[in-house]
Amino acid sequence: MSLIKDVFTDEWLDRLGKALNATDFRKTVQQEDWEELAFKQRVRRIATRLEHHVPAEFEQAATRLETIAPDFPGLPGIVFPDYIEIQAKHGDWDRAILALERLTPHSTSEFAVRRFLLDDQDRFLEVATRWSQSSDEHVRRLASEGTRPRLPWGQMIPSLIADPRPVLPILDSLLEDDALYVRKSVANHLNDIAKTHPELVIERLERLGTHSHTDWILRHASRTLLKQGHRDVLKAFGLVTRGTVTVDELTVTPTLAIGGELAFPFT
Repeated sequence: MSLIKDVFTDEWLDRLGKALNATDFRKTVQQEDWEELAFKQRVRRIATRLEHHVPAEFEQAATRLETIAPDFPGLPGIVFPDYIEIQAKHGDWDRAILALERLTPHSTSEFAVRRFLLDDQDRFLEVATRWSQSSDEHVRRLASEGTRPRLPWGQMIPSLIADPRPVLPILDSLLEDDALYVRKSVANHLNDIAKTHPELVIERLERLGTHSHTDWILRHASRTLLKQGHRDVLKAFGLVTRGTVTVDELTVTPTLAIGGELAFPFT
């Protein structure tokens, strides 16, 4: 059974080394502890080693990686945005953001951008707003996925966990997006918000019926609230009947063995 960390095969590392004109690249990466490293640790190891094989000046290094990245698409290509995250200095902010925008179509910059969001939320949200209007679905997705406050594997964004309202205009602008790739991100983002601020998602249920893409997003965004039986959400989806539902004469089998059957008759 292959693990996600195994995407960095010997062949992939050798190809990257060749692209960098570094004949010993795989050897410098695969040190004695390589087998013990988890996926993100391997990403950081490779990204750190890139420093020795790209120009020292950040602008030139970013341009070099933008040139190489198309030949290394998919999940392994996440090492290039990771390099931008760890190497960009304060004065490189704009160039770093541009690099992450250019790199994300080849892999994803959703983890790397979070450093910049944490550094300057207002400035970053202005960029994410522009991204949300991009003609590239990968960049539009980055506007949503990169600002998710509880992104799996990513740094949490405490300020947006406490108050998600600053990012809502971005999500609202994507509610009719044509790309399923984008709609999934928006739905997951709103579902995250629903866990701590359900009222902000419930407000948006007024848009049900206005567009098929919007309906898809809001249905998936409400899955946590639906599982919780939130009455306003059930009503919005037409799942609340008039009057009161009562259950009487419920009897549950007191003991149950593995492989057995659970009987629960009721009226």
